[in-house]
Amino acid sequence: MLFKEIRLTNIRNIPSAVLQLRSKLNVVIGENGAGKTSLLEGISVLANGRSFRTSKIPKVITRDSANLTVFAEANQLDQTFRLGLLRDSQGSFQAKINGQKCNTLSEISKILPVITIAPGYYDNILTQRKERSKLFDWGLFHVEHSFHHYWLQYGKILKQRNALLKKIKDARFTDKAQEPGLIKHLSHWDSLLVDAAKPITEQRKNYVAQMNEMLSDFQPFLTSLQETISLVYRDGWSSKKSLKEHIESGRERDIQLGYTRSGPHRSDIDILLGNEQAVEIASRGQQKLIVSTLVLSIIKKFISTTQKHCFIAIDDLPAELDSVNQATLIRLLMSMKNVQILLTAISLDSLKEAISGYNSLMFHVEHGQFSQMSLE
Repeated sequence: MLFKEIRLTNIRNIPSAVLQLRSKLNVVIGENGAGKTSLLEGISVLANGRSFRTSKIPKVITRDSANLTVFAEANQLDQTFRLGLLRDSQGSFQAKINGQKCNTLSEISKILPVITIAPGYYDNILTQRKERSKLFDWGLFHVEHSFHHYWLQYGKILKQRNALLKKIKDARFTDKAQEPGLIKHLSHWDSLLVDAAKPITEQRKNYVAQMNEMLSDFQPFLTSLQETISLVYRDGWSSKKSLKEHIESGRERDIQLGYTRSGPHRSDIDILLGNEQAVEIASRGQQKLIVSTLVLSIIKKFISTTQKHCFIAIDDLPAELDSVNQATLIRLLMSMKNVQILLTAISLDSLKEAISGYNSLMFHVEHGQFSQMSLE
């Protein structure tokens, strides 16, 4: 199991809560606003450094409170970890692993691989480039240790180049004599950007190729789709030119706009059903099944590569999937080793069929207070 115990303080409407989880299937039942999603937010803040609902930590902190805290006892690769995080309304944090201070939240993320599926998730993955990138980069972060370093390095260079583009744009209106020197400086950042993009692009392409292989393992369960799911990686610039050529030929337009238009920060992944975009031809139910399959493939790749445990939280599952697809998703997750599951729903009746036959730990939440409940 990954999470053995979770303690939350001042997470939205949860003043204080302690939950001890089961190794495989855990279920939380409660009305809207009772605290189900707040629990998942607390776990997300600890594992990913932010809530899946908002990047603004003050919105997650209980009103009139100065900070929030999340503590977890977790097991990973036969080691026990005691993980603690305090975040205040100013955005600063204090984090510890086994009593030792850690300087970056990514240190906790490496121990706690958590994926959260919340209402709207399926639509976001299919329609929003950034959300697709987050999902695939999550998988890459956990299986390629160097990816995070390369991405941080690229981000710093991109930020510097964008700042310089804006400076050149401003200089044209204030002091044109500065422009030649700034353009020369820009050439230096252009070269750095192109070099920093290479390992990111290579790793992403390799990962998408591996995902296509993983997807094939789930095709037998997707008979209702009739067509095969596949992925195509797009670099973030036209394949007719190299990134270096794009940066050079597009420099003037970048200066006018004040930002860099080409690079891995603009990359995308096409999700195809047969030879067409899934979002354009698949029904709503099929779209959700496709995204579920992507998530399962990413989890399977993660586990087979690292042998680590993974935690998947699904908020209000009955609101997203019909009873047949609920049962299919839970069955596939339950068949995977090293996967710990947390489901939430408004009522037990809406989940009963999907979790029937599985040994689960049940909680009821009301006004931010959690108590164990019976399946009967």
